[in-house]
Amino acid sequence: MTTIYKYPLELTNRQTVEMPEDSRILAFQEQGTHPIIWAQVDDSLPKVKREFQIFATGEEMEEPDPFRDRTYIGTIQRGIYVWHLYELIP
Repeated sequence: MTTIYKYPLELTNRQTVEMPEDSRILAFQEQGTHPIIWAQVDDSLPKVKREFQIFATGEEMEEPDPFRDRTYIGTIQRGIYVWHLYELIP
């Protein structure tokens, strides 16, 4: 069954989120004071771990592992602070 789920994130550089295989990221926004990603998921599929990185504006972006790339997901703002979310792609 296809459903939209939300996954809370921390404002840390690197983190892993477990979600069903082939989940499609729809948005990265704040809900209240919590950064969240929303994804369209199929609950019948096995869960996989997906790795994300968050960078503040002006922060040096460490390079991903040599055999990985990263894909931009979105940006959130909180007052004068702005963060940018990327997913690490194997």
